[in-house]
Amino acid sequence: MIAEVSSNITSLSFPPESNQNYPEDVKDKVMRYLGQLNETERKVYMIAKGHLGTSFNIARTTGYRTWLEKNESK
Repeated sequence: MIAEVSSNITSLSFPPESNQNYPEDVKDKVMRYLGQLNETERKVYMIAKGHLGTSFNIARTTGYRTWLEKNESK
């Protein structure tokens, strides 16, 4: 599953979270979240990450938290 999501991330031409030291279970969730973003959401992600730099934390974003709540109930 991770390899499949990682290949999707690579094909999206934007970097996943690399500057955060998340536990393995959170890394998996972040990769799945990033893999399902549409084109507009990817652009927003890149803008936010670019503007906030090292202070950007995907696990604290509204989009990720909403996605996590929706997907953890499954």
